Amino acid sequence: MVPTTNLVEQQAEAINSYTNLLVGKYSGNHQKSNKSVPGDKQFENWQNQLKTFDVFVFTEKKLYDVLKHGFIKIEDFSMIVFDECHHADQSHYYNLIMEDFFYYRFDPG
Repeated sequence: MVPTTNLVEQQAEAINSYTNLLVGKYSGNHQKSNKSVPGDKQFENWQNQLKTFDVFVFTEKKLYDVLKHGFIKIEDFSMIVFDECHHADQSHYYNLIMEDFFYYRFDPG
């Protein structure tokens, strides 16, 4: 996960250069959501993406949005790398993703 579209391109290119893994790229400029497409079709599209690619490079906003809408779950990922996380403050999408979709899993209440 990266903060900008330029970094989506840069990280995807690096992964493609050094591995044989299939890389999906997701940002405001990639994989635009079509609001006229019913939610079940969007869900189906995201499930197909999960089956197609080995690595997903998201901007933090795009990942937050697809998690929020329930198209994918945090549990669908084996590992998430937070690139440039030293820039994250309390209201940053990195923190929101952790608070809204990760930490709740460990709440004993």
